[in-house]
Amino acid sequence: MALHDIKIMAELPDVPKRMSVFTVRAASLDERRNAVDILRNELELGELHTVDVMDSLHFVSKNGEIQYYRPSGALWARNVAADELYEDEMRPWKTEAVEEKDGNIALVLPKSTEEELTREARSLFEKAGLLGEHAYFLDISLEQIVNLDEKGKEIERLPGEAIVRFLYKLDNVNVNGGGAKSYAYYNPGDKGGMVGIFHSWREIVDTCSVQTIKIKEVINTVIAEDKEVRLYHERGYTIELTEMELVYYSLPPFMYQEYVFPALRVIGSVFPSTSENENRQGFEFARYFHVVSAEEYAKAELYADYLMTL
Repeated sequence: MALHDIKIMAELPDVPKRMSVFTVRAASLDERRNAVDILRNELELGELHTVDVMDSLHFVSKNGEIQYYRPSGALWARNVAADELYEDEMRPWKTEAVEEKDGNIALVLPKSTEEELTREARSLFEKAGLLGEHAYFLDISLEQIVNLDEKGKEIERLPGEAIVRFLYKLDNVNVNGGGAKSYAYYNPGDKGGMVGIFHSWREIVDTCSVQTIKIKEVINTVIAEDKEVRLYHERGYTIELTEMELVYYSLPPFMYQEYVFPALRVIGSVFPSTSENENRQGFEFARYFHVVSAEEYAKAELYADYLMTL
């Protein structure tokens, strides 16, 4: 299998000849104590009891809990009692309907509500020391609850929880992965306010520069040699790459990570070559691929299993 066997439907990203690798560290529990205290008060959790479970510490109360992840210093917190005030996932927000690019209708919060929630979330994260210089505001995501009829046609759309989302960039490149986000969760009205947060970001302590692989070589030698992709190609399936983005990759909060590294995020489709466009019986996939060779990492004296395979 080679480059010409893959249909590239997306624009190839520009990969610099050299990119940074960032040495990172997890915040200790002592460094997170202030944030835990602030979250306990903000979320009205009351008296907390500590439960030590493998790589996490859980601070638990009758109203909810705060979880500290040792591998990353990440925090997850939730007032479960606040959610129990509702019968289901629907939340009575005042909303506006907007038409999306695909023609579907989505519910959004009024601009004034979005601005208020964003200010509150940013203030809380900054006060707790959970929003660094590399963070940026992405958007407010309003969960969409869709009711369908027996034929699968949408008959009703209702709002759910609102999520204020902050993500991260390094060298003006998006950082992907479960270890690079700060989310605040909200319910509306008298029962509302912030009901939870998730924060995961490892502090940068050093950086170095490494040589990258040319983008066509990444596709030809890394993606084309992927075992799963090759297997489907050998069985007569068509491989399409529909979206590609150069990113930095941060591992999930439950995993230990010393280096945040560059990678290629790929979204593609696999379907039988005989499929008609309107009736493809295949599937989509999303994967990350290295843009730096293992030899280059070794030359820079950077060693970790996730620098070898993803």
